Amino acid sequence: MLTEMGARIHGAGTSHIEIEGVDQLRPADHRAIPDRVEAATLVTAVGLAGGEVFVKGARPEHMDMLLEKLRQMGMPLHCDRRRPLGRRRRNASTSVDVATLPYPGVATDYKPLLVTLLSVADGSRS
Repeated sequence: MLTEMGARIHGAGTSHIEIEGVDQLRPADHRAIPDRVEAATLVTAVGLAGGEVFVKGARPEHMDMLLEKLRQMGMPLHCDRRRPLGRRRRNASTSVDVATLPYPGVATDYKPLLVTLLSVADGSRS
């Protein structure tokens, strides 16, 4: 966004970034990425209560590991623009092992959502 506004930034995508000051920035349009934790909250709520949810604008590729864990628990998920992201009938899910990891892994912010969902799952893990 800053580059679009006229900032001079060198090294984007590397471990060393240099920003050269400019006299003035110009207006630019910017769309923030959707909040993956908000989307995850809605999807796990469906896993708990049943039903289905289509999370408009959600980016499943930002939640790959979470969605994989939900699939392992028995929740059917669709990751395209035409069908609901999460769908669940009110039947028991299966327990899974979950460990938080840096992105793109399971975010620590997902942990309360998963613990709640796993509290009603069949089975146990040690």
